[in-house]
This record gives sequence, C-alpha cells and structure tokens, in this order.
Amino acid sequence: ILMNTDPWWFAAAVGCYSLGTIISGVRWWHAAWGLKIRGLPVLYFIRTYYVGMWFSQALPSGMGGDVVKAWDLKRKTGRLRAAVTSTLLERLSGFGALIGILLVMLPVLNTLLGGYALLKLIWLMLALSVAGAVGITVALRVKRLYKTKVGRQVWRLSRDVWRTFFSSFGRFFAQGFSSVCVQVLGVMVFWCL
Repeated sequence: ILMNTDPWWFAAAVGCYSLGTIISGVRWWHAAWGLKIRGLPVLYFIRTYYVGMWFSQALPSGMGGDVVKAWDLKRKTGRLRAAVTSTLLERLSGFGALIGILLVMLPVLNTLLGGYALLKLIWLMLALSVAGAVGITVALRVKRLYKTKVGRQVWRLSRDVWRTFFSSFGRFFAQGFSSVCVQVLGVMVFWCL
C-alpha cells in the first residue's frame, strides 16, 4: 500500500498529524499552566506528548500515553495530582471540542441519520456530556461539598476545571481553538490519505 501511495499526499497527512500533536502539546502546557505548573518550557510538553503518543500506539490501550505523560510531569514537578489533572483536562478539552463540533453538525446528522438508533445515541452522549460539564463547573460554587471526602475531591476538580478553562477568556480561547484545530487536522489526515 505504501509503495503505491502518492508521496506528496502522504507527506501532507504526516504533516497534519504532526501539527496536531504539536498543538496538543501546547494545549497541555496551557492546562498545566492553569494548574500552576510553571517553569517548564512548552517544548518539554510537546516532546513528552510525542513520547505519550508512541506509548499510546505501542500499548494495548490508548490511555497508556496519558499515564506516561502524567508520570513524567510528576517526576519533573513532584506534583502527582496536578500532573494527572492537567493530563486529563487536556484530554477533556479535546473531547469538549468534539462535542461542540457535533452540536454544530447536528442538522447535517439529522438529515443523514434521521430515524437511526445511532442518532439517538449521539443525542444521549451529548446530553450526558453537557450535564456532566455543567455539574462539575457548578460544584465550584457549592461550599458544603467540603464536608465529605468525595465532595472535597469534586470541589477540587471543579476548581481545576475553572482555572484551566474559564478563569479568563484567553484560557478558554486557547483551549477551545487549539482543540478544534486538532480535530480538524485529524479529519485532514484522513482526507489526505
């Protein structure tokens, strides 16, 4: 298959994929910055993102790379919780962009998939995702959550979500725009191939 592939289109696909990985590394840097992980250059996050991508491909699960990224960031900073949270929130940012793109595309999906069970599943996933995002964000305002151990963890997660995505327009834009770019580049990879 590779011998019969047009090298220019293949190079374009590799370029789009590489650019998406670089943007994802920068997005992770922004998430870490929101959680007060400072002092590491953006190139560290890009390099570690590439290492994580390799492990995601080599290990049986796509999550292996996230574990490697979080572990390496913890090793550099000594902050396990912030390292894990920044890695998860970077992923959440990409998932949020995917949900946003799906919401924009719903009229097209209704036309293409009207009457199919898949469309109902998409609607259910969107509703649960939006409800979860709103619930975690609103939990920041509920002070009585402090009274239980689980409540304190939910409150901390809510605070971290707020710091990473909503504490300023610049943070929201950086996470949202970069995540949409990564999704579009992923589509471009398949189109080029």
